Amino acid sequence: MLLKKLFGVLFLSIILTSCAIPVKGVITDKDTGEPVASAVVSVGNSVSRTDAYGRYRLMVVDYNDTMLINAPGYNLHTRSFQLDHTNGVDIQLIRKDVKKWLYCWCEYYSIIIRLTSMIE
Repeated sequence: MLLKKLFGVLFLSIILTSCAIPVKGVITDKDTGEPVASAVVSVGNSVSRTDAYGRYRLMVVDYNDTMLINAPGYNLHTRSFQLDHTNGVDIQLIRKDVKKWLYCWCEYYSIIIRLTSMIE
């Protein structure tokens, strides 16, 4: 009985793996056009990391999923995943607004200093 279950699971995983389609693309900076290295690209359970040229490659089974791209210094990018005839998905990422982040951090820090001086 256990052997039949194991065989069924193995057979199902082989079928699902054979239905996977390779998806590749390039992740670039929207402003400069430069490739974004070390970005994490995921669709469902398939995850890849971009190389020095911004290239990635995934094996995708579920075509009705969301693609997530996360890279240091860039806003998180999500998009509805759809394949075209080339199986390629190129993405342009937008840099995080460092000035806005720095301003918020400075405001937060000045509030902490004011609160600390009020306590003393």
